[in-house]
Amino acid sequence: MYRIIFSLCLSWFLLFGSVLHAQKSQDYNRPKRPPTPKGDTFVLLLCDTYAWVELNGKIVGYQAPRQLRKYAVKGGVAHLRIRNAWADKTYEVNVKKGRQHLLELYMREQEAPFAFNRQQPAGEMAAVKGGSYWMGEQKKFGTDHQVHQVHVEPFMMGRYEVTVGQFAEFVQVSGYLTDADRGGGSHVCRESGEWELKEAVNWKHDSQGNPRPKSEYHHPVIHVSWNDAVAYCRWLSRASGESYRLPTEAEWEYAARNRGKRLEYAWGTGMPAGKDGGNVADETAKRKFDDWQIFQGFDDGHVFTAPVGSFPPNALGLYDLTGNVWEWCADWYDSHYYQKSPTYDPKGATDGPERVMRGGSWYNKPNYARVTFREKSSPSNRSDAIGFRVAKSIE
Repeated sequence: MYRIIFSLCLSWFLLFGSVLHAQKSQDYNRPKRPPTPKGDTFVLLLCDTYAWVELNGKIVGYQAPRQLRKYAVKGGVAHLRIRNAWADKTYEVNVKKGRQHLLELYMREQEAPFAFNRQQPAGEMAAVKGGSYWMGEQKKFGTDHQVHQVHVEPFMMGRYEVTVGQFAEFVQVSGYLTDADRGGGSHVCRESGEWELKEAVNWKHDSQGNPRPKSEYHHPVIHVSWNDAVAYCRWLSRASGESYRLPTEAEWEYAARNRGKRLEYAWGTGMPAGKDGGNVADETAKRKFDDWQIFQGFDDGHVFTAPVGSFPPNALGLYDLTGNVWEWCADWYDSHYYQKSPTYDPKGATDGPERVMRGGSWYNKPNYARVTFREKSSPSNRSDAIGFRVAKSIE
Protein backbone atom coordinates (compact mmCIF):
# COMPACT_ATOMS: atom_id res chain seq x y z
CA MET A 1 0.00 0.00 0.00
CA TYR A 2 2.70 2.44 1.02
CA ARG A 3 4.70 1.54 -2.09
CA ILE A 4 1.76 2.40 -4.33
CA ILE A 5 1.23 5.77 -2.61
CA PHE A 6 4.97 6.59 -2.81
CA SER A 7 5.09 5.74 -6.53
CA LEU A 8 2.06 7.93 -7.26
CA CYS A 9 3.58 10.87 -5.32
CA LEU A 10 6.91 10.50 -7.11
CA SER A 11 5.25 10.38 -10.54
CA TRP A 12 3.18 13.46 -9.72
CA PHE A 13 6.26 15.32 -8.47
CA LEU A 14 8.32 14.50 -11.60
CA LEU A 15 5.46 15.50 -13.89
CA PHE A 16 4.88 18.81 -12.10
CA GLY A 17 8.65 19.52 -12.06
CA SER A 18 9.03 18.98 -15.81
CA VAL A 19 6.08 21.30 -16.54
CA LEU A 20 7.52 23.95 -14.23
CA HIS A 21 10.99 23.65 -15.85
CA ALA A 22 9.49 24.01 -19.34
CA GLN A 23 7.58 27.11 -18.23
CA LYS A 24 10.74 28.65 -16.78
CA SER A 25 12.65 27.86 -20.00
CA GLN A 26 9.96 29.59 -22.02
CA ASP A 27 10.08 32.60 -19.71
CA TYR A 28 13.87 32.70 -19.98
CA ASN A 29 13.87 32.61 -23.77
CA ARG A 30 11.07 35.15 -24.16
CA PRO A 31 12.39 38.69 -24.83
CA LYS A 32 12.01 40.79 -21.71
CA ARG A 33 10.67 44.31 -21.75
CA PRO A 34 13.12 46.87 -20.41
CA PRO A 35 12.29 48.02 -16.89
CA THR A 36 10.32 51.22 -16.62
CA PRO A 37 12.85 53.99 -15.97
CA LYS A 38 12.75 55.70 -12.63
CA GLY A 39 12.29 59.45 -12.84
CA ASP A 40 12.04 61.39 -16.11
CA THR A 41 14.20 60.09 -18.97
CA PHE A 42 14.49 60.16 -22.72
CA VAL A 43 16.60 58.21 -25.20
CA LEU A 44 18.57 60.04 -27.88
CA LEU A 45 19.52 58.45 -31.22
CA LEU A 46 21.84 60.36 -33.54
CA CYS A 47 21.27 58.78 -36.90
CA ASP A 48 24.09 60.06 -39.10
CA THR A 49 27.08 61.60 -37.31
CA TYR A 50 28.93 62.33 -34.07
CA ALA A 51 27.88 65.30 -31.95
CA TRP A 52 28.30 66.94 -28.57
CA VAL A 53 25.23 66.74 -26.36
CA GLU A 54 24.41 69.61 -24.03
CA LEU A 55 21.57 69.18 -21.55
CA ASN A 56 20.16 72.16 -19.65
CA GLY A 57 23.31 74.19 -20.28
CA LYS A 58 25.81 71.44 -19.39
CA ILE A 59 27.80 69.21 -21.76
CA VAL A 60 26.89 65.62 -20.87
CA GLY A 61 28.70 63.66 -23.56
CA TYR A 62 30.01 63.12 -27.06
CA GLN A 63 27.67 60.68 -28.79
CA ALA A 64 28.44 58.38 -31.71
CA PRO A 65 26.05 57.77 -34.62
CA ARG A 66 23.50 54.95 -34.27
CA GLN A 67 24.16 54.80 -30.55
CA LEU A 68 21.22 54.84 -28.12
CA ARG A 69 21.94 56.81 -24.98
CA LYS A 70 19.56 57.54 -22.11
CA TYR A 71 19.52 60.91 -20.32
CA ALA A 72 17.77 61.81 -17.08
CA VAL A 73 15.77 65.01 -16.76
CA LYS A 74 14.65 66.93 -13.70
CA GLY A 75 11.35 68.73 -13.82
CA GLY A 76 10.08 66.97 -16.94
CA VAL A 77 11.57 69.43 -19.45
CA ALA A 78 14.92 68.97 -21.21
CA HIS A 79 16.60 71.91 -22.92
CA LEU A 80 18.76 70.06 -25.42
CA ARG A 81 21.54 71.39 -27.62
CA ILE A 82 23.22 69.12 -30.20
CA ARG A 83 26.20 70.51 -32.09
CA ASN A 84 29.02 69.46 -34.36
CA ALA A 85 30.72 70.73 -37.50
CA TRP A 86 27.51 70.27 -39.49
CA ALA A 87 24.94 71.96 -37.34
CA ASP A 88 24.06 73.52 -34.00
CA LYS A 89 20.47 72.62 -33.05
CA THR A 90 18.38 73.26 -29.95
CA TYR A 91 15.29 71.39 -28.75
CA GLU A 92 12.87 71.48 -25.85
CA VAL A 93 11.80 67.96 -24.90
CA ASN A 94 8.79 67.44 -22.63
CA VAL A 95 9.12 64.14 -20.76
CA LYS A 96 6.34 62.42 -18.85
CA LYS A 97 7.30 60.50 -15.75
CA GLY A 98 7.43 56.73 -16.14
CA ARG A 99 7.62 56.87 -19.93
CA GLN A 100 10.73 56.46 -22.05
CA HIS A 101 10.78 58.85 -25.00
CA LEU A 102 12.90 58.27 -28.11
CA LEU A 103 14.26 61.27 -29.98
CA GLU A 104 15.81 60.58 -33.41
CA LEU A 105 17.92 63.33 -34.99
CA TYR A 106 19.71 63.88 -38.28
CA MET A 107 22.51 66.46 -38.18
CA ARG A 108 23.98 66.44 -41.69
CA GLU A 109 22.10 68.36 -44.34
CA GLN A 110 24.70 68.01 -47.09
CA GLU A 111 27.25 65.50 -48.31
CA ALA A 112 30.83 65.62 -47.04
CA PRO A 113 33.09 67.33 -49.59
CA PHE A 114 35.89 64.81 -49.05
CA ALA A 115 36.18 61.21 -50.25
CA PHE A 116 38.01 58.95 -47.82
CA ASN A 117 41.20 57.53 -49.36
CA ARG A 118 41.28 53.84 -48.39
CA GLN A 119 44.55 53.25 -50.25
CA GLN A 120 46.44 55.75 -48.06
CA PRO A 121 44.10 56.61 -45.19
CA ALA A 122 46.81 58.29 -43.11
CA GLY A 123 48.88 59.60 -45.99
CA GLU A 124 52.31 58.13 -46.63
CA MET A 125 53.81 56.01 -43.85
CA ALA A 126 57.43 54.96 -43.32
CA ALA A 127 58.47 51.67 -41.75
CA VAL A 128 60.91 52.09 -38.86
CA LYS A 129 62.92 49.02 -37.88
CA GLY A 130 63.12 48.30 -34.18
CA GLY A 131 66.32 48.51 -32.17
CA SER A 132 68.02 49.77 -29.01
CA TYR A 133 69.52 53.21 -28.43
CA TRP A 134 70.60 55.62 -25.71
CA MET A 135 67.69 58.01 -25.20
CA GLY A 136 68.30 61.54 -23.94
CA GLU A 137 71.33 63.83 -23.99
CA GLN A 138 74.04 64.85 -21.55
CA LYS A 139 73.37 68.60 -21.86
CA LYS A 140 72.10 70.12 -18.62
CA PHE A 141 69.13 71.79 -20.26
CA GLY A 142 65.54 70.70 -19.80
CA THR A 143 64.74 67.21 -18.50
CA ASP A 144 66.43 65.13 -21.21
CA HIS A 145 69.90 64.79 -19.63
CA GLN A 146 69.22 61.43 -17.93
CA VAL A 147 70.67 59.24 -20.69
CA HIS A 148 69.27 55.69 -20.53
CA GLN A 149 69.03 52.69 -22.82
CA VAL A 150 65.73 51.93 -24.54
CA HIS A 151 64.55 49.23 -26.93
CA VAL A 152 61.85 50.11 -29.47
CA GLU A 153 59.79 47.58 -31.43
CA PRO A 154 59.26 48.07 -35.22
CA PHE A 155 56.52 50.57 -36.08
CA MET A 156 55.14 52.76 -38.85
CA MET A 157 55.26 56.55 -38.70
CA GLY A 158 53.65 59.21 -40.85
CA ARG A 159 56.16 60.70 -43.27
CA TYR A 160 54.51 64.09 -42.77
CA GLU A 161 52.70 65.96 -40.05
CA VAL A 162 48.91 65.72 -40.40
CA THR A 163 47.80 68.50 -42.71
CA VAL A 164 44.90 70.92 -42.52
CA GLY A 165 43.31 69.11 -45.45
CA GLN A 166 43.49 65.71 -43.74
CA PHE A 167 42.04 67.12 -40.54
CA ALA A 168 39.29 68.85 -42.52
CA GLU A 169 38.29 65.48 -43.96
CA PHE A 170 38.02 64.07 -40.43
CA VAL A 171 35.86 66.97 -39.24
CA GLN A 172 33.61 66.97 -42.28
CA VAL A 173 32.98 63.23 -42.18
CA SER A 174 32.60 62.87 -38.40
CA GLY A 175 31.21 66.25 -37.34
CA TYR A 176 33.85 66.43 -34.60
CA LEU A 177 34.22 69.66 -32.60
CA THR A 178 37.73 70.41 -31.36
CA ASP A 179 38.55 71.76 -27.91
CA ALA A 180 38.92 75.20 -29.53
CA ASP A 181 35.47 74.86 -31.15
CA ARG A 182 33.82 74.03 -27.84
CA GLY A 183 34.95 77.29 -26.31
CA GLY A 184 37.97 79.47 -25.67
CA GLY A 185 39.56 79.53 -29.10
CA SER A 186 43.33 79.12 -29.33
CA HIS A 187 46.62 80.92 -28.75
CA VAL A 188 47.93 82.99 -31.66
CA CYS A 189 51.04 85.04 -32.37
CA ARG A 190 50.48 88.80 -32.28
CA GLU A 191 52.35 91.32 -34.43
CA SER A 192 54.47 92.08 -31.35
CA GLY A 193 55.72 88.49 -31.29
CA GLU A 194 53.81 87.71 -28.10
CA TRP A 195 51.00 85.20 -27.69
CA GLU A 196 47.36 85.73 -26.78
CA LEU A 197 44.28 83.55 -26.45
CA LYS A 198 41.89 84.51 -29.21
CA GLU A 199 38.21 83.50 -29.30
CA ALA A 200 36.75 81.67 -32.31
CA VAL A 201 40.17 80.54 -33.60
CA ASN A 202 40.29 76.85 -34.51
CA TRP A 203 42.02 74.42 -36.92
CA LYS A 204 40.82 76.45 -39.92
CA HIS A 205 43.07 79.38 -38.94
CA ASP A 206 46.75 80.19 -39.40
CA SER A 207 49.31 81.14 -36.76
CA GLN A 208 48.02 84.70 -36.46
CA GLY A 209 44.38 83.65 -36.24
CA ASN A 210 43.45 84.47 -39.84
CA PRO A 211 41.24 82.03 -41.81
CA ARG A 212 43.43 79.78 -43.95
CA PRO A 213 42.71 79.76 -47.70
CA LYS A 214 42.27 76.30 -49.24
CA SER A 215 45.62 76.85 -50.98
CA GLU A 216 47.29 76.41 -47.56
CA TYR A 217 45.58 73.15 -46.65
CA HIS A 218 48.92 71.35 -47.20
CA HIS A 219 50.33 73.12 -44.12
CA PRO A 220 50.34 71.16 -40.84
CA VAL A 221 47.12 71.46 -38.88
CA ILE A 222 47.52 73.66 -35.78
CA HIS A 223 45.25 74.86 -32.95
CA VAL A 224 44.61 71.21 -32.06
CA SER A 225 44.90 69.72 -28.58
CA TRP A 226 46.17 66.29 -27.56
CA ASN A 227 42.51 65.30 -27.15
CA ASP A 228 41.83 66.34 -30.75
CA ALA A 229 44.84 64.42 -32.05
CA VAL A 230 43.71 61.24 -30.26
CA ALA A 231 40.15 61.69 -31.60
CA TYR A 232 41.59 61.93 -35.12
CA CYS A 233 43.56 58.70 -34.62
CA ARG A 234 40.47 56.88 -33.33
CA TRP A 235 38.37 58.04 -36.26
CA LEU A 236 41.11 57.08 -38.70
CA SER A 237 41.31 53.62 -37.11
CA ARG A 238 37.55 53.08 -37.42
CA ALA A 239 37.44 54.38 -40.97
CA SER A 240 40.39 52.34 -42.24
CA GLY A 241 40.13 49.18 -40.13
CA GLU A 242 43.73 49.66 -38.94
CA SER A 243 45.01 50.80 -35.54
CA TYR A 244 46.45 54.32 -35.73
CA ARG A 245 47.72 56.22 -32.70
CA LEU A 246 50.16 58.90 -31.61
CA PRO A 247 53.81 57.83 -31.41
CA THR A 248 55.31 57.24 -27.99
CA GLU A 249 58.03 59.63 -26.87
CA ALA A 250 60.65 56.86 -27.23
CA GLU A 251 59.48 56.05 -30.77
CA TRP A 252 59.47 59.70 -31.77
CA GLU A 253 63.05 60.35 -30.62
CA TYR A 254 64.28 57.07 -32.10
CA ALA A 255 62.85 58.00 -35.51
CA ALA A 256 63.99 61.64 -35.34
CA ARG A 257 67.55 60.46 -34.64
CA ASN A 258 67.63 58.06 -37.60
CA ARG A 259 67.10 54.99 -35.41
CA GLY A 260 68.91 56.36 -32.39
CA LYS A 261 72.05 57.91 -33.87
CA ARG A 262 73.77 60.67 -31.90
CA LEU A 263 72.15 63.62 -33.67
CA GLU A 264 71.25 67.03 -32.33
CA TYR A 265 68.62 67.87 -34.97
CA ALA A 266 66.78 65.89 -37.61
CA TRP A 267 69.17 67.19 -40.30
CA GLY A 268 72.26 66.22 -38.27
CA THR A 269 74.49 67.93 -35.72
CA GLY A 270 75.34 71.62 -35.95
CA MET A 271 73.69 74.60 -37.58
CA PRO A 272 71.55 74.13 -40.69
CA ALA A 273 72.84 75.33 -44.02
CA GLY A 274 70.97 76.06 -47.23
CA LYS A 275 68.01 73.76 -47.66
CA ASP A 276 69.44 71.19 -45.23
CA GLY A 277 67.45 72.39 -42.28
CA GLY A 278 63.93 72.89 -41.08
CA ASN A 279 61.35 75.55 -40.35
CA VAL A 280 62.75 77.06 -37.15
CA ALA A 281 63.38 80.53 -35.72
CA ASP A 282 65.62 82.03 -38.39
CA GLU A 283 66.62 85.24 -40.16
CA THR A 284 63.17 85.44 -41.80
CA ALA A 285 61.55 85.48 -38.36
CA LYS A 286 64.18 87.93 -37.06
CA ARG A 287 63.21 90.47 -39.72
CA LYS A 288 59.66 90.43 -38.34
CA PHE A 289 60.40 89.89 -34.65
CA ASP A 290 63.73 91.58 -34.01
CA ASP A 291 64.05 90.50 -30.36
CA TRP A 292 63.82 86.74 -31.09
CA GLN A 293 66.76 84.38 -30.56
CA ILE A 294 67.32 82.43 -33.76
CA PHE A 295 69.55 80.04 -35.70
CA GLN A 296 72.05 82.73 -36.73
CA GLY A 297 72.74 82.99 -40.45
CA PHE A 298 70.03 80.50 -41.47
CA ASP A 299 67.09 81.65 -43.59
CA ASP A 300 64.34 79.07 -44.16
CA GLY A 301 62.01 81.51 -45.92
CA HIS A 302 59.06 81.05 -43.53
CA VAL A 303 57.98 83.20 -40.58
CA PHE A 304 55.19 80.86 -39.51
CA THR A 305 54.25 77.33 -40.65
CA ALA A 306 55.56 75.92 -43.92
CA PRO A 307 53.88 73.36 -46.18
CA VAL A 308 54.72 69.86 -44.93
CA GLY A 309 57.74 68.35 -46.67
CA SER A 310 59.30 71.72 -47.58
CA PHE A 311 62.72 70.54 -46.35
CA PRO A 312 64.67 67.34 -47.06
CA PRO A 313 63.67 64.24 -45.04
CA ASN A 314 65.95 62.38 -42.68
CA ALA A 315 67.48 59.01 -43.57
CA LEU A 316 64.19 57.22 -42.75
CA GLY A 317 62.18 59.37 -45.15
CA LEU A 318 60.49 61.41 -42.39
CA TYR A 319 59.92 65.14 -42.85
CA ASP A 320 59.81 68.13 -40.46
CA LEU A 321 60.91 66.31 -37.31
CA THR A 322 62.79 69.46 -36.35
CA GLY A 323 60.67 72.59 -36.50
CA ASN A 324 57.44 73.58 -38.26
CA VAL A 325 55.15 72.50 -35.37
CA TRP A 326 55.49 70.80 -32.01
CA GLU A 327 54.16 67.25 -32.26
CA TRP A 328 52.00 65.59 -29.62
CA CYS A 329 53.19 62.22 -28.30
CA ALA A 330 51.07 59.59 -26.57
CA ASP A 331 52.90 59.80 -23.21
CA TRP A 332 52.04 61.56 -19.99
CA TYR A 333 54.92 63.88 -19.03
CA ASP A 334 57.02 63.23 -15.93
CA SER A 335 60.24 65.22 -15.43
CA HIS A 336 61.77 62.26 -13.53
CA TYR A 337 60.54 59.52 -15.86
CA TYR A 338 63.96 58.91 -17.44
CA GLN A 339 65.30 57.85 -14.03
CA LYS A 340 62.77 55.01 -13.77
CA SER A 341 61.92 54.26 -17.40
CA PRO A 342 61.72 50.58 -18.38
CA THR A 343 64.12 49.51 -21.11
CA TYR A 344 61.63 47.69 -23.31
CA ASP A 345 59.25 49.88 -25.34
CA PRO A 346 58.51 52.50 -22.65
CA LYS A 347 55.07 54.12 -22.77
CA GLY A 348 55.64 57.04 -20.41
CA ALA A 349 54.22 57.87 -17.00
CA THR A 350 50.91 56.31 -15.94
CA ASP A 351 49.21 59.67 -15.40
CA GLY A 352 49.82 63.36 -14.87
CA PRO A 353 48.53 66.83 -15.75
CA GLU A 354 50.46 67.21 -19.03
CA ARG A 355 51.31 65.31 -22.21
CA VAL A 356 54.64 65.21 -24.06
CA MET A 357 55.40 67.29 -27.15
CA ARG A 358 58.52 66.94 -29.32
CA GLY A 359 60.42 68.54 -32.18
CA GLY A 360 60.20 72.29 -31.73
CA SER A 361 58.39 74.64 -34.10
CA TRP A 362 58.71 77.63 -36.40
CA TYR A 363 59.43 79.96 -33.47
CA ASN A 364 61.98 77.89 -31.53
CA LYS A 365 65.64 78.70 -31.02
CA PRO A 366 68.39 76.01 -31.13
CA ASN A 367 68.13 74.56 -27.60
CA TYR A 368 64.39 73.95 -27.84
CA ALA A 369 64.55 72.49 -31.34
CA ARG A 370 66.90 69.63 -30.40
CA VAL A 371 65.40 66.19 -31.09
CA THR A 372 66.10 65.16 -27.48
CA PHE A 373 64.34 68.16 -25.92
CA ARG A 374 61.18 67.35 -23.97
CA GLU A 375 58.28 69.81 -23.91
CA LYS A 376 54.90 69.36 -22.27
CA SER A 377 51.43 70.85 -22.17
CA SER A 378 47.91 70.20 -20.90
CA PRO A 379 45.97 67.68 -23.05
CA SER A 380 43.36 70.37 -23.77
CA ASN A 381 45.87 73.09 -24.69
CA ARG A 382 46.15 74.26 -28.30
CA SER A 383 48.14 76.93 -30.06
CA ASP A 384 49.44 78.18 -33.37
CA ALA A 385 52.54 75.98 -33.15
CA ILE A 386 51.19 72.58 -32.03
CA GLY A 387 50.27 69.75 -34.40
CA PHE A 388 50.88 66.01 -34.63
CA ARG A 389 51.67 63.01 -36.82
CA VAL A 390 50.34 59.47 -36.62
CA ALA A 391 52.00 56.13 -35.92
CA LYS A 392 51.00 52.47 -36.14
CA SER A 393 52.39 49.29 -34.61
CA ILE A 394 53.63 46.55 -36.91
CA GLU A 395 51.99 43.29 -35.92
